[in-house]
Amino acid sequence: MSRENARTFYSAEPEEIASHGWNIVSVDHPYNAGIVEFPDGHAIFANESIISNGTVEFYLDARAADMSFVLDALSDPSIVSQIPRLSSCASLPTDKVGAFGHSFGGATALQLLLNDTRFAVGANFDGILFGFVIEVGTDSPFILFGTNPRMKD
Repeated sequence: MSRENARTFYSAEPEEIASHGWNIVSVDHPYNAGIVEFPDGHAIFANESIISNGTVEFYLDARAADMSFVLDALSDPSIVSQIPRLSSCASLPTDKVGAFGHSFGGATALQLLLNDTRFAVGANFDGILFGFVIEVGTDSPFILFGTNPRMKD
């Protein structure tokens, strides 16, 4: 969800949503999470310096593609059958889902509303927005949570 935090860093929000019966999927994006370990054992560590004004759109699209890939996989019974506790499911409902994230993850949530019609709603927790979606907008529900640092005074 956050640029340099693993998916486990933010667990309270997804756990609360899951407690109401929703399926939750959390993704560690290579080079953004502190570490991403692949099944073959190799690992990729965070490299925040790769995201700059010149590369932000590229990485935003890559993260959105990651999320669409995950939805594709969750629609495939041969993949879902390998997930513990879901082996009896044919697939998960993926035709209307929400995306939320913190910081760059929240910007990714907004980009998903533009890129993939299966994403119907989104939220950004304390992040700014990037990308082409700012110019074209979206008709999908989206909320931006933020704070004003001066309010602490």
